[in-house]
Amino acid sequence: MPKFHFFEFSGNKICYRDVGEGKPVLFGHSYLWDLEMWEPVVKVLSKNYRCIVPDLFGHGDSDALENADLETHADAYYELMKSLGFESYSLCGLSIGAMWGAVLAEKYPLAIDNFLIMNSSLTPEPPEKIALYEQLLSVVQQTQCMPLPVIEQILPGFFGPNVSDEIKAKFKASLENMSTEKVDTVVSVGKAFINRGDLLGSISDFKGKLGVIAGEFDYYRSKEEAQQIAKAFGVELRTVSAGHISSVEQPEELATIISSFLG
Repeated sequence: MPKFHFFEFSGNKICYRDVGEGKPVLFGHSYLWDLEMWEPVVKVLSKNYRCIVPDLFGHGDSDALENADLETHADAYYELMKSLGFESYSLCGLSIGAMWGAVLAEKYPLAIDNFLIMNSSLTPEPPEKIALYEQLLSVVQQTQCMPLPVIEQILPGFFGPNVSDEIKAKFKASLENMSTEKVDTVVSVGKAFINRGDLLGSISDFKGKLGVIAGEFDYYRSKEEAQQIAKAFGVELRTVSAGHISSVEQPEELATIISSFLG
């Protein structure tokens, strides 16, 4: 993949990659991952599209940020795309990438032409999940690291049956080696997604083309949650044979579906 680029937003740097030529597509990655999550898909799509792939704050090589909520990310990526000369573009958001994507689509309605929502939910988090996630985030904040018991609890839910041990080990290592200076930002981003509220209602007037994809084996974001979004917009739910990180598990299948959606 080409080298990293950096964009400064309110004094904080966002790391991103800019790959390929053609119509612009902005990508949003999953919580606790980074832009490399999209590499297998972007390798295919960059033959026909210009792929802009940023890191979340506190993830990958983006700076830490005290209050890294969904709106801050939406504003930052909107300004990033504007700095590259794009007034409108497609958005492919996976998990939290679709959540800040919904905020961007609501706040800047002329910016998003096509919105593809993958492995995500735009309805409020169930109370029992909020309680569990807040408990885990509290442990992370108190210890200022990602402790092994937390890693062992959350790691299996990211993967379906088609992920190699090598990929699992690499992701586990990234959690174990999380930078102390980024822990508070990671916690802030986590709180942002679990307290997201009703994002589906916020984009009920979205005028662009919208698509929804779910993983057949997704533990964190169920097909039922994806079906809610698809039903609200009267579109067909597409599925891939993958867990939560479908871009890693089934990149060729996902790239084909994305290409078909984008046209």
